[in-house]
Amino acid sequence: MLQFGLMRIVHVTCAHEWDDVRIYERMAQSAALDGMDITVVCPAPCDGAPSPSESIRITCIDRPKSRADRFCTAARAACRLAATMPADAYHLHDPELLPWAALSGTLARKCIFDSHEDIAAAVLSRAWIPRPARPAMAAATRLALASLLPRLAGTVAATPAIFAKLPSVNRLAVVQNFPAISVPSEPAPARERVAAYIGTLNAIRGADVLWRTAALLGNWGIRVEVAGLVRESPPSRDGEAQPVLLGNLDRGGVNRLLARASVGLVLFQPEPNHLASQPNKIFEYMTAGVPVVASDFPLWRQVVAETGAGVVVDPRDAHAVAVAVAQIIDRPETARRMSDAGRRAVRERFNWEPEWRKLRDAYVRVANS
Repeated sequence: MLQFGLMRIVHVTCAHEWDDVRIYERMAQSAALDGMDITVVCPAPCDGAPSPSESIRITCIDRPKSRADRFCTAARAACRLAATMPADAYHLHDPELLPWAALSGTLARKCIFDSHEDIAAAVLSRAWIPRPARPAMAAATRLALASLLPRLAGTVAATPAIFAKLPSVNRLAVVQNFPAISVPSEPAPARERVAAYIGTLNAIRGADVLWRTAALLGNWGIRVEVAGLVRESPPSRDGEAQPVLLGNLDRGGVNRLLARASVGLVLFQPEPNHLASQPNKIFEYMTAGVPVVASDFPLWRQVVAETGAGVVVDPRDAHAVAVAVAQIIDRPETARRMSDAGRRAVRERFNWEPEWRKLRDAYVRVANS
């Protein structure tokens, strides 16, 4: 039986960056630390392919120029390139890769598909699909997944709800997006009157509400700072406070932002795909001891409110968001309790090590099949 320390794993994506949190920071780094040989096939970085470590290689395809190019040319190129690399398991991260992988005997026999989101539900929120066509597209997506996924060696998913919707024939494990970094034991440094948002921001992730929240918080001397790509920025009235846009930050920059922020915001709108999601940013806030103000979804309520790490609000109500932020910032003892509770929850329940063990076992199972 092949042991995990001798394994070769190839991650394949045509949509994510090489340093994606789930793919690189969680999975690839953990595998490398356990002695595995790792390759990440991904779109070419603007500044050329990096070499992050001796155990992790980054091999690039041409960056897709459009959505159609990603679905067709880039997805096919990524699968063809991966098929030239001998591996014990191929780990696919994008649904557009599935048709090409299923057609490749080399990939399909050793291929694990990683469902980062509820793919069919996500179709219902895609702005580039005409709204009347979305239900039919979602139904077609479900049928395609039911046909393609059983042809692969196995599937994993980022949340239990997503996992439950995958075909039962070859489901391997739920591998959740919990943080891999250690939880600091020292108390948080002095915080500024800042509410932070990290990650990509667009309409369905609450851009409009965040802009309106920033305007309200500006009256109370509280800034909203955004670290990440802003795809849609709503108009603001003259004189209103607006979010401070920091652009994409490296890991050090994100850590410095979270070290001085008093609140972390996650205002995803109630779209079908969001209800089953577990955004990385929630756990990053908790790990950094930053109280969380999040959308009031049942799953998020369990993670944020029931652990005491923050509060949940109606993500469409900017006034409710602003009041929740101000109450945390203006009540230091409440903020301290939330900070401690978030760190404790990460340390005791929401950490990466058990998730990595499940994924490692899935690799071993596929490699020896």
